Amino acid sequence: MSDAADRYYERAGVLIDQGRLQDAADELRAGLAVEPEAPALLIELANCLVGLEALDEAEDVVAAAMRVAPAEPAALQVYHQLLEQRGDYDGAEQAIRQAIELDPEEAAYHSSYSWLLLEQERWDAALAEADAALALDPRDDDAPIGRVFALVSLDRPEEAMADARRKLAAAPDDAGAHAVLGLTCMAVGDHDAAFDHLREAQRLDPTKDWLRDFGLIGLGISGRPLYAALIAVLIERRRARRPTPDPRLRTVLLGPLALLATLGRVSVRPLSTAVLRCSRYGRLAVTRSDTAAARVFGAVLLVVLLDMLVATLARGVAGAAVTLVLGLYALAVTGVALDADPWGRRRLVTRVAAAHAAGLALWTAVAVPVGVLAAGA
Repeated sequence: MSDAADRYYERAGVLIDQGRLQDAADELRAGLAVEPEAPALLIELANCLVGLEALDEAEDVVAAAMRVAPAEPAALQVYHQLLEQRGDYDGAEQAIRQAIELDPEEAAYHSSYSWLLLEQERWDAALAEADAALALDPRDDDAPIGRVFALVSLDRPEEAMADARRKLAAAPDDAGAHAVLGLTCMAVGDHDAAFDHLREAQRLDPTKDWLRDFGLIGLGISGRPLYAALIAVLIERRRARRPTPDPRLRTVLLGPLALLATLGRVSVRPLSTAVLRCSRYGRLAVTRSDTAAARVFGAVLLVVLLDMLVATLARGVAGAAVTLVLGLYALAVTGVALDADPWGRRRLVTRVAAAHAAGLALWTAVAVPVGVLAAGA
């Protein structure tokens, strides 16, 4: 690899260590513009794309890597990760076994195979591969974690606990070691210690989702699968929420229907935050900004409910209905303001507020005369 391409490769490595996969991928693409068939650049780019879940592009890149370096086991390892993400466990197993055949002394390949076997719940085989990885490289980062998973799944929690404690003793500032010990504590029913270790993992490395990768698995192993499933659903709903789009003419024409759609979209974050905060483990998935947003949204909701109560007592059902509509409008605009990107917040909130106000005014202008005519008839 040329010196110019190597500089891109080194910069990408630093970015990967920082968890900045998209920036790393951009550096690697720039390197490939200098040297299009550099196997190391192609393999690392494919690895980044797998991490970014851009699997179609990753497949093209790893195919190019295997074409220019057909005997390179690192390319097969990335291909195995891609197939594993797609759920093709047979193809993934074939790829990683080929990598091991090409380089049987590389601990990382045995460790990767161990994790694949864990995915298929082949606990004994997974434990054997984790042991093989550790025999080759006792400092391997992933194999001890896979070994603990396998031991817990084989109902050997005492051995798993001993392994997890050894790993933490060797690296007390390692977030992964805390997460592994947290999962093991769940398996033996010590949820106080489990929560403390998972929280410490989150503090040490906030770039990773320790709750999803370890906490939810631990809850399932410890006999709380429904609890884990509820937290997983709430987290996925938060991730899947879409940003509020710029309002269009249909926002005005649909009036209260468009208002309800906006409110439904922006209420996902504060409402899921409120539910997650009711759970000890769920709080690990909640950031300070999430909590602040939920409190503001909740305060506005409380004001709306109090106003509705006063309006009902003072003006009856009609007054309560008007207050409800205005309250929903206030909640929707507040939610948009809390969810919006800071750079474009003022413009988006102004446009959304104006569009929904115009829609409500239009529907009121049509509904009042129609109501009067209906009452006269």
